[in-house]
Amino acid sequence: MRSLLAQALPKLPLFGRVVLDGQGQFRSGFLVAFVISTGQSEQRPQKGIGRLIGLWKVARALPLTAHSRYDGSVETVLLATHNRHKVEELRRILGRELDYRILTDWPDPPRLEETGTTFVENATAKVRQVLEWLKTRLDTDERAQFESPWWVLADDSGLEVDALNGLPGVYSARFAALDSGSGGNSPDAENNAKLLRLLQDVPEPARRARFRCVIAVGRWPWSGGPIPLRWFEGVCEGRVLKEPRGLGGFGYDPLFQPEGYDQTFAEMQPELKNRISHRARALAKLAHWWQQHGGPKAPAIER
Repeated sequence: MRSLLAQALPKLPLFGRVVLDGQGQFRSGFLVAFVISTGQSEQRPQKGIGRLIGLWKVARALPLTAHSRYDGSVETVLLATHNRHKVEELRRILGRELDYRILTDWPDPPRLEETGTTFVENATAKVRQVLEWLKTRLDTDERAQFESPWWVLADDSGLEVDALNGLPGVYSARFAALDSGSGGNSPDAENNAKLLRLLQDVPEPARRARFRCVIAVGRWPWSGGPIPLRWFEGVCEGRVLKEPRGLGGFGYDPLFQPEGYDQTFAEMQPELKNRISHRARALAKLAHWWQQHGGPKAPAIER
């Protein structure tokens, strides 16, 4: 289907008139296919219907283009993650009205590579990998799931410790694994143990740190080439304690005490953490941008 589309598009004089409604559904495909089909089949009418049906199917698969109309009523958000902790966190922050999907909702989710040296690079790479994976789905029986526009959202975040020159940073999830050279993420307990070991001689005033989150947002359908992206960053300043406190949260939450609070992230109620965390602040900027540009109807969030 994709090769047929690639061959057909340069020959479609009415391509610029393609119109989609707010749900990404095709409105004018019949007209486009009919004009082209009848124009090329005047002497062989028996083939006209076949071409009409074929071109109509191609038109149904057309991605949003500069000529398409889109009214911002997309309600599905695909998170580029396998981590359900993030899903619940985003649901609490952005609201339950949106239709959230994650990669493990499919039996063969892609394994996302994070090889960048910055949060922006990693978040961007994850959006691109998910969009490329979605493109392959156009040739499967699951086409219908991906015909309407979706937002694809990826984040990369981590803890930056001043005394460690910004480490663990982009390596936060695999901090302990760096010592052994093994791939994949490390258990939270091992990452926390390594962090405490490296900071064991660092006094309280020098244990300043911050959680940083960068969210990259793209939109599906995507036909290849450069991806129109938006990035949103959130930062939460604080310090690393000398021992863990609290049973909630995940990652470095038991060791991180945000500035102006006596509790660690792991001790806080989710409602409080979801107002002040790095991810909450990045999502607040995203929600504000959505409200200004006709994105999903996410609630207003205090920034």
